[in-house]
Amino acid sequence: MAFQSVNDELRLLHKFCIEQGFNKSQIWNAAGPFLSSIREAQTCRTQKVRRYLIKILAVLVVVLSVTFCSEPLYRNIISVARLSTMKLLPVWDWRILHDLDCLVQNPYFMDEEDPTEEDCQVCSNTSKMARVQNISIANVNKICIEKYLPIIVEDGLRDWTERLRSQNISSLAKMYLSDPVLKMYMSCRFLSNIDIKHGDHRTFLREAEAGNIKNYYAHWENCFVEASKAFRQLYKRPYFLPAVVDILDANWVFVSSSYKEETMIPLPLPASLMVLIQIKGEVTLFLQPDEQCSKTCFPLQETLREGEIFLVTDFLYDISYRPSGVNESITIGVCGQYD
Repeated sequence: MAFQSVNDELRLLHKFCIEQGFNKSQIWNAAGPFLSSIREAQTCRTQKVRRYLIKILAVLVVVLSVTFCSEPLYRNIISVARLSTMKLLPVWDWRILHDLDCLVQNPYFMDEEDPTEEDCQVCSNTSKMARVQNISIANVNKICIEKYLPIIVEDGLRDWTERLRSQNISSLAKMYLSDPVLKMYMSCRFLSNIDIKHGDHRTFLREAEAGNIKNYYAHWENCFVEASKAFRQLYKRPYFLPAVVDILDANWVFVSSSYKEETMIPLPLPASLMVLIQIKGEVTLFLQPDEQCSKTCFPLQETLREGEIFLVTDFLYDISYRPSGVNESITIGVCGQYD
């Protein structure tokens, strides 16, 4: 009753001030002494709650420390916890959360291991790779990730610095032979038409820079995390790549010079998504439909030119490439996943 009486008096006072022509600022200033006491009371109450919570936290820390230090007590608590979770099952089946790989599901996650006939219909009318410019992230999601179709972004390097865009075999070799991290780690999956002792990419680059080898191609993976991180100074995340795509640690290097053989080289694709960044020269890409889609979809062939980026998933196509037959070619491969 006392609170209701005070509340009514305050309402009458506020109404009186408005009738007398006081504005909000004047009413607020007039009520300053009364409000300051309320703020002090609220501050005092907040501090008391904070001290109380700190005391509870300190007690919990002590209890947990004693629990984990005492083997018998720890085992008893674990047993009680397990029995409690079993008792909880009829009310709430927590096993659904326990079996999840992640709590927030990715809408682009694809659970099928192989494409079905229905999936193959997506590429049934595709006889040529899409070439795009200034593409939005939404369209990349729609074309490449939702429909699994390959695209070539012609302005993929538009926001790159001149230093990143002007690499050659010589600068690549100097980087691998001078960088303390890249010098330390071997590469993985080294492949070349040139017989290099121990399959060493550094020896290959040294010989290529010196001009001791001609008409060559090679590719390798920077599979050690330290080496792949050091190599990232040569590229940046493409502007059109959706945030749902997680870039993996490993990266790839593809180089060639005056290689004129017609042989197609299988493109290693160890992840669900691969991005090929053409730094210098050009390569020819060949996409063969998956066996399940071989009667529905067409084989695709396209040239990836300097300054362009190729984006493809591993769902509908098997990919191979043929190095440039004229000048030097440098391609950077970046793997990603979206599951």
